[in-house]
Amino acid sequence: MRRLAMRKIRIFVYGTLKRGFYNHYLIQNEKFLGEHCIYGYTLYEVPGFAYPFMVKSDGGFVKGEVWEVAMDVFEIIRRMEESAGYRVKSIGRNLFAFVFPKSRLPKNALVIGCEWHKTDREVKGS
Repeated sequence: MRRLAMRKIRIFVYGTLKRGFYNHYLIQNEKFLGEHCIYGYTLYEVPGFAYPFMVKSDGGFVKGEVWEVAMDVFEIIRRMEESAGYRVKSIGRNLFAFVFPKSRLPKNALVIGCEWHKTDREVKGS
């Protein structure tokens, strides 16, 4: 495990892993590299879910944060995200994000714009 902790990977986060959100504790001790926009993706919200869905699209963009994280931390996040149906994708040079397959997006999904904001239910984690 020590060898994995020494290797680093850059990830783009746009939901509950961002600063001030309830899963941020997973990366709070990692290195924040800055805010960033990625193009060719759209954010959706689904009633009953306390997190956003980022989906590949022909247009649109998503605002988020870039973090450099240890591989062991990345593996914890990967397991969490993949258990919810997300897939890790390369979205740029040495930059990865968790993307939800458009084919699996629920029919009641709503486009929410380019940035996911805190809501009362998100802060409570419900």
